[in-house]
Amino acid sequence: MIELLKNKLKSGDHIKKLFYYLAFLNLLDGFLTALGLHFNVIEESNPLMRNLYDLHPFLFLSLKIILSCLLIFLSIFISAESRVKLFAAGASVVYSIVCLLHSVWIFSLIVNSIH
Repeated sequence: MIELLKNKLKSGDHIKKLFYYLAFLNLLDGFLTALGLHFNVIEESNPLMRNLYDLHPFLFLSLKIILSCLLIFLSIFISAESRVKLFAAGASVVYSIVCLLHSVWIFSLIVNSIH
């Protein structure tokens, strides 16, 4: 059993899944941010993304989609031994928290609109 786990970790599958998860979180963040910005519940703190959204929300979402596709493409080339995996793991934790915050804001928007 332990040998199977060691082989699995060495295979790089977990790195690909981590990159897929990051791509998913990036898309989720994009859609939740666009929703929050549309309803004036949140503000975009990234100046580049704020300017893209101000130009047109489609540009904002398009960049998020392109970046997610890039993450999936890059996952092909990242090995299990790469130092990138530590960065990707940290980014996954931070992005998960950001998406959780977006979910709280959207939930509060829904609750406030009911009352």
